[in-house]
Amino acid sequence: MSWTIWAIFIAGIAAALAGAVWAYLDLRKEGKRLKSLRGFLVIVIAFAALTKPIIDLIIRPEPSATRGQVEKLRQDISRLLQELKNPPLKEVRSEVEREITAELEVKKLRVLKLYKEAYRLYEADRYPEAVESFRAAIKVVDLPSIRFALGNSLLITGDLDGAHEQYTVSLARYRKRKNRLGEANALGNIGLVQRQLGEPGKALRSHQAALKIHRQIGNPLGEANALGNIGLVHRQRGETEKALRSHQAALKIDREIGNRLGEASDLNNIGLVQRHRGDPEKALRSHQAALKIHRQIGNRLGEANALNNIGLVQRQRGELEKALKSFEAALRIFREIGAKREIEITKRNIAIVKAEMRKGKKAEGSREN
Repeated sequence: MSWTIWAIFIAGIAAALAGAVWAYLDLRKEGKRLKSLRGFLVIVIAFAALTKPIIDLIIRPEPSATRGQVEKLRQDISRLLQELKNPPLKEVRSEVEREITAELEVKKLRVLKLYKEAYRLYEADRYPEAVESFRAAIKVVDLPSIRFALGNSLLITGDLDGAHEQYTVSLARYRKRKNRLGEANALGNIGLVQRQLGEPGKALRSHQAALKIHRQIGNPLGEANALGNIGLVHRQRGETEKALRSHQAALKIDREIGNRLGEASDLNNIGLVQRHRGDPEKALRSHQAALKIHRQIGNRLGEANALNNIGLVQRQRGELEKALKSFEAALRIFREIGAKREIEITKRNIAIVKAEMRKGKKAEGSREN
């Protein structure tokens, strides 16, 4: 019952009592008894008429709930119990999203740590160790950029098949993501492997495809690298004039953009062509210029390659003692950085020079006799 009804009821009782008191006082006055009695009766009857519906309302029992209301109440209770057992889908989804986000954050931190460690090892010329770190990173998150970096480490350690596999996977992933720079870089490195596997035709097509993309996206660094790689293929095929033009074009771009590493590589490649064309003097100057830059920028692999190429020129000039020293210096560096393929090549060069030195001594001995 509302407070309004209670207020009306109490006010009625107060009015009736006041009327009764007034009537009683009037009855005591002479000449007014009959009139006061009638007034009292009127007040009592009016109060009774007024308060009856109010009393009925107060004492009337609450109506019992209908069957529909009972059923609705039962359904509401059932729904609440069900929600306690199984949270709504929106809440479940939010919780799953939070868990996924937390898990991805953990993976992100872990893979970044592994990648940074692998790259540090790569920069320190510790390529076998870098390979293991890159593989560990891929197990956490398999990204094309990490596979590409792994391919570079495998290429230096002499695992051509392993490098080719990583570059091929990277190429497919980059194409799927429409990453044109990644696509061009992967094509270029696939060409490097193909050339070393003795497939110059395939290598040339890969490098030309890479060159086209680098030019389309306006990447002069990639363009210079592609031109240099095309020059290597031309030299392998005996096309020394084409090779020289490619390397000189690459050298021009690298000098314009201030790419010191690229400049040293271009000079080294130009020296190789000059040696094959029978110009050891020019070749020696080119390799020595490359060696100077590699040492300035701290590129141990490039330094060893330049020393090896200097040894080849010295051997061509008949300076076997100098050639041996150059090869041995290159071999020490290759062993330090774990460049297996280059170690074997340099060991063969040393063996050839030593054999020629022994042969020369025998010839000198024969002449003396």
